[in-house]
Amino acid sequence: MDDVVKLPFIHQEIYGVEPSYLFFDEVQALIGWEKIIYTLHEKRRYFIFITGSSSKLLAKEVATQLRGRVIPIYVYPFSFIEILNLEDVKPLKPLDLYKAGRIKHLLTRYVEIELNKMKLQK
Repeated sequence: MDDVVKLPFIHQEIYGVEPSYLFFDEVQALIGWEKIIYTLHEKRRYFIFITGSSSKLLAKEVATQLRGRVIPIYVYPFSFIEILNLEDVKPLKPLDLYKAGRIKHLLTRYVEIELNKMKLQK
């Protein structure tokens, strides 16, 4: 735990300035994360952002562990229409063969990614 709490000081040693933001990704993998985050929060020097897998860490549990010092923000995966917008593909009729092929390719990739996520969650 002490090593993680020392990270802001190490950052200051390297870069000459204390960080304003601390990001903890997949925090549930860190043993004793609740105490670490609480210790850093009590310093009132940082904006702290925590992410975690919903299957292993529920927002309600985080709020309980951090005694209500939480603002949950849920991030959902893109829908297929959002993927098309991101790729600047307008699925307007009539579709030519090239646009139809591109949409099918993007749909295949989208389905593969979603299936892989489902496999990982099991």
